[in-house]
Amino acid sequence: MRRRLFVPEAMQHPAKGHLGLWEAIIDQYTQPGEWILDPMAGIGGTLMGALMGRNVVAVELEEHFVQPMKASWAKMRAKPMLGCEMGCVVILRGDARALPLGRVDGIVTSPPYEGGGHHGGAFDTWGGVQEAIGWKGGYTRPVDAVVTSPPYQNREDGGGLIAEKGEGGFHPYTREPTVYWHTQRDQTNIGNLRGDRYWAAMEQVYGECHRVLKPQGVMVLVVKGFTRDKQYIDLPDQTREMVDGLGFSLIDRWERELWSLSFWRRLQQKRDPEAFDERLRYESVLAFRRGGAG
Repeated sequence: MRRRLFVPEAMQHPAKGHLGLWEAIIDQYTQPGEWILDPMAGIGGTLMGALMGRNVVAVELEEHFVQPMKASWAKMRAKPMLGCEMGCVVILRGDARALPLGRVDGIVTSPPYEGGGHHGGAFDTWGGVQEAIGWKGGYTRPVDAVVTSPPYQNREDGGGLIAEKGEGGFHPYTREPTVYWHTQRDQTNIGNLRGDRYWAAMEQVYGECHRVLKPQGVMVLVVKGFTRDKQYIDLPDQTREMVDGLGFSLIDRWERELWSLSFWRRLQQKRDPEAFDERLRYESVLAFRRGGAG
């Protein structure tokens, strides 16, 4: 479904939501014709709502995700879902801490992790990866085999894969555009904040969600826990406590077992299987209702 609806550039996003889950959430908590907001839209999984007759406002901070989202929406418009009238879509580059819009009927989003970028805080630094794979400085033992794919030359005719931010080449076999992004941390991205700075930023986000959501409207969050220093961080419960204090009430919660673990979690499980927390195999869906007359 992702390949059918999204452009190849969108596949580069490191934290793509499960489209079947998004479809189930939109179907259960929203109605056709409503305006649904995703304030941290990434590549735009919530655009699925427009194929289901909802109107969608997608807000994303980083420009290099906004452009693939726009291209994906252009692709989606040619593939309507049977039995549904196509909804409207508004894609905005903006900060979820200062949303540039008024009232919406519902909110569906997956907030970033604390200090973990997009891989959920399993390893926050290269040092964490070194520890996980047993890398030591000055490693001299001969390896047993070498498996690699050498890079192509940068060519003006598009025949090579260009590894510069914002530029693209073409895959040598599929001839589809391929884009690579630098992985340096953007300190304006909430996912790169830690501790009090992260929670202060998320309080701003949920405060803005409360402001723009109509009274009695529903906000649905998809949240996963993670580990830091071998300790499980219960981000779903921590998020629930914060949101409860901002004028929302929890009305529903369910867990989805992940079909497969991410690379980082598999590495973590292999490194220390006895310390692996089984809660990492699940993500939580938290549904809140905004207070107020309505």
